Amino acid sequence: MLFEKDHSPVITEIVYIEEPAGSSWSFPLHRHQDRLELSCIISGTLECWSDGISKRLSEGDLLIKNAGVIHSKFAQLHRNHLFAA
Repeated sequence: MLFEKDHSPVITEIVYIEEPAGSSWSFPLHRHQDRLELSCIISGTLECWSDGISKRLSEGDLLIKNAGVIHSKFAQLHRNHLFAA
């Protein structure tokens, strides 16, 4: 369920990622059938792939992916923060 009866969004999960200098992480190709995903880059950069297109996001960028969209993420940075809901 994406929305409550009053049309407000349902937040099902909040993830905050902070990585130490020199580390890397990734999320392999996946999709969320029942929810959209918001990714806000607080600092650093993040490489995102969706619909055959690769984009590099940086501080202040917001990415919204609709339910059912196949996507992945990769970061190898000095320091990276990602907030996703």
